Amino acid sequence: MPGIVTIEDLRQLAQRRVPRMFYDYADSGSWTETTYRANESEFQRIKLRQRVAVNIEGRSTATQLLGRAVSMPVALAPVGMTGMQHADGEILAARAAEKFGVPFTLSTMSICSIADVAADADRNFKRPSGPRLPTTQPARNQPYVACKLRSRVACLGYLGHQ
Repeated sequence: MPGIVTIEDLRQLAQRRVPRMFYDYADSGSWTETTYRANESEFQRIKLRQRVAVNIEGRSTATQLLGRAVSMPVALAPVGMTGMQHADGEILAARAAEKFGVPFTLSTMSICSIADVAADADRNFKRPSGPRLPTTQPARNQPYVACKLRSRVACLGYLGHQ
C-alpha cells in the first residue's frame, strides 16, 4: 500500500495487522448488522466539494461544543474495549484528543479506569460509566467539563463473527 488515503485503506491495514477476534469486534455490528450497513451507506453519501482559487486566508475549523472551544467540529466517540487493540487505548485516545483540541468520551466498556484516564489527560468531555453506580463514584472527584449519559438496550447485541 503506497499510503493511507482513505478510511478503507485504514480498514484493510487493520485487517492485515490486528488479530482476527479484535478486528471482527471493531469492524462489525450486532445481530444482522443493519445499523452498521446503514451507517456505512450514509457516510458514502457525504461528498466533500473541492474548491480552488478561493481566498483561504483567515480560515479556521475552530468552533464551540457545549460552550467550550474546540479546534474542529469532531469528537472521539465512546468505543468499548479499546484496550483490546492497545493496553492503554483509552488513555492514548484521550491524549490524542487533547493534543488536537477535540472532545474525548470515555466508554462504559472502557478497559482503563476513569481515574487513570483523567489522571493522564485534560478533563475534556469524559463521562462516568453508565448506570453502574459504584463505578461513577471516582468520577465525582474529577473536574469534568460535561457528563454525557446515554441509555442502552436491556440486552447486549449478539456479535455473529465471534
